[in-house]
Amino acid sequence: MTHDSKYQRKGSLALQLDAHGRPYNEQADMLRVEVLYEFGGIAIDADFECIRPLDPLLEFGMEFDYVSAWEHDRDPGNPLVAAGVQMAHARSPSVLRALARVGRLARLRSERGWVATGPCWTSLMIVHSNFCNESWKQQVLAFCGSPWQEGPDIPCASERLPMKILPSDLFYPNHWTDIASGHLRPIPKEAYMTQHWSSTWGPDGDARRRRSWWRGWLWHVEERRGDGRANHTYNAGV
Repeated sequence: MTHDSKYQRKGSLALQLDAHGRPYNEQADMLRVEVLYEFGGIAIDADFECIRPLDPLLEFGMEFDYVSAWEHDRDPGNPLVAAGVQMAHARSPSVLRALARVGRLARLRSERGWVATGPCWTSLMIVHSNFCNESWKQQVLAFCGSPWQEGPDIPCASERLPMKILPSDLFYPNHWTDIASGHLRPIPKEAYMTQHWSSTWGPDGDARRRRSWWRGWLWHVEERRGDGRANHTYNAGV
């Protein structure tokens, strides 16, 4: 990371990843979590579009130390807690515990950001470390693959902190697999935002898929009256 930033201070975990030669997207993921720990609030990926005011979400800060959402709880094969929207107090103990283990990422052999510092990291290092649900952990490990199965240990914390995992429909009403398959859903009225999943598009068919997505998005804006609340398939111990 060569650009100027007031967060590039000595001891920055993002800079430690840089020193280990980890890619910029992983450094950015970790910098976001560092800033969330330092200041608290809601950290949101740049490819989200807000649907309604986020004020009600702030009420969770009165009760929970860390809040995120399932990535795709309509899919029984996806156990992940997403990383695109994360909420925490300043100096959150839940986030601090995860950041204290970032050095282990140097031993994680994966070229995919979503595996190394995205939802796999969020699921295992923040959520599992708090709830210590072994059955759910094994589902996440199977989904994230050999980098985590053969990688660093994933310890359980001695103290369970108040943590909330919300339905995916609130932030991810359409998963990238819905977009890729062309099966777009009306955005439910309870959704706060929707993700455009811009970082998931590959070079093959990129323009065609983007055009398809935007046509679908315009349709969703007009038809945003569904009420499909997500069914929780996975239990991380919440």
